[in-house]
Amino acid sequence: MNEWIEKNRRLIAVIAAAAAVTSGFLLYFFNPMGTWWMPRCWWLMLTGTQCPSCGAMRAAHQLMHGHVAEAAALNWWLPLSIPMGAAIIILAMQPRLSSRAEEWLRWLLVTYVVSYIAWWVVRNLLGI
Repeated sequence: MNEWIEKNRRLIAVIAAAAAVTSGFLLYFFNPMGTWWMPRCWWLMLTGTQCPSCGAMRAAHQLMHGHVAEAAALNWWLPLSIPMGAAIIILAMQPRLSSRAEEWLRWLLVTYVVSYIAWWVVRNLLGI
């Protein structure tokens, strides 16, 4: 599996970037609050607690329209995670990474996942 990922690293990154651009296009023009077809959080529906991504689509919509405070109020983690996600995509798109760049990529991925899980715990403990 690692060999396949290594051979297709750029393709994977391009697909992820294309999905992000497509999602961004949809979220810019369609407010998740006013659409019936945008997905709802299955975790919230099943457990009554918020997942780390609850409010992320609404926050992304607000960010795209320049409303940073409103976005942060809906999901604090999203505006903070965007630069990290962009750095991960940029590093992953490089055809060959130096050992130093691979360390950075690994560190960014771990930090991204840990911060996501930490946000999940904190937002439910504090009721954010």
